Amino acid sequence: ATRLEIRTRDRLRAPRLATPQLLTATEAARERGVTIVLLDDGDPGLALTAAQTAELLAHLDAAPAGARLTLRLNPPHRSVVGTVVLESGENLTRAVLLTPGANGGHAVA
Repeated sequence: ATRLEIRTRDRLRAPRLATPQLLTATEAARERGVTIVLLDDGDPGLALTAAQTAELLAHLDAAPAGARLTLRLNPPHRSVVGTVVLESGENLTRAVLLTPGANGGHAVA
């Protein structure tokens, strides 16, 4: 798929993750050889907080070449806003984005 096709798919499948900042970081990770999947099942009227965006950017920046990183925003009315899953070799790391004020906003499982 071309870069334009990938960006279009990202915007359609994950509109709240398709901010200029996150798309730039996503593209940089893909150029490093990271496979990225963006999914948004949430309320399109609710924006991510600055802290949630910063956390997602940190995950995108830290993903190593050859890894698979999935960023997913959950449906509304859940304490977990979204999940971040990093698959790198035999390792699997899962982090959750919590609603603002819930346990500092993030956790790693």
